[in-house]
Amino acid sequence: MHIGLITACYKPVVNGVTRMVTLYKSYFEATGHKVSVFTLGCQTKTENEANIYRSPAIPLGSTGYHFALRYSENARRALSSVDIIHCHHLIMGLEFAHRYGRCPVVFTNHTRYDLYTGAYTRMPQRAADQLFKFIWPLMTSFCDVVVLPSESLYRVMGEFGVECPKVVINNGIDLARFRKTNKERIWQKLQIQDGAIPIIYVGRLSPEKNLDSLLKAFAIAVASVPDIVLILVGSGPLQGKLHRLAIRMGVDDKVRFCGSVPNESVPDYLAAAEMFVSASTTEVHPLAVIEA
Repeated sequence: MHIGLITACYKPVVNGVTRMVTLYKSYFEATGHKVSVFTLGCQTKTENEANIYRSPAIPLGSTGYHFALRYSENARRALSSVDIIHCHHLIMGLEFAHRYGRCPVVFTNHTRYDLYTGAYTRMPQRAADQLFKFIWPLMTSFCDVVVLPSESLYRVMGEFGVECPKVVINNGIDLARFRKTNKERIWQKLQIQDGAIPIIYVGRLSPEKNLDSLLKAFAIAVASVPDIVLILVGSGPLQGKLHRLAIRMGVDDKVRFCGSVPNESVPDYLAAAEMFVSASTTEVHPLAVIEA
């Protein structure tokens, strides 16, 4: 079978959706299927994967996302020949699948778009809810089935009026990466002293993750447990702001900003910590929590 994966962003962008698309692609190919990925933006100089179709688009700042009105002719032709489409984004995804595909369309809804709206705009939550009571049913009418990573999101989609057939399939991870880890390497790299109690966050440093609240809570905890150290693995637009906040609260010597790390290194970082922490209220079934 020839499977088309549609995503609004792809490698080298680092986020949960890109990771899930990568996992789907590798496992589908391992079972003998042909997989093509359709996304937006320019080809990277280091890209060496086959069957990656990138259409010209306007970058949306440094988010890794792009805006386009159409796919390239090459991508349109390739998408029209696949046997099934698995779409991973509501916007810049489902409408393209509907317009160019000639086969069944499956859509996995990874994101609480209604809650993300408040993190990136000043729109009141009530207005965002009304907006997505229109957008979600409209866009999902373009697909044949909606896959939802959690029971809670299944209920939310019903409350927002989505009538398309829905099924819950939990996100999965590659367990092989976690069978052998090197905690000591990370402690040495981050200069963590014996007796310390490391806690860790893995994910984007972006508004919807509520990381300023996490840092403030950490500063309160340090007053009671001075041996704790916070490891922040990931990058994003809030990195500078969070660093300045840590300095202002007097805990910058207790916080390790690691930036983005290769996926194969994440198990080592998780093994180096005693606890995983998150302050996000917008998650669905996050890979970072499953991996932790």
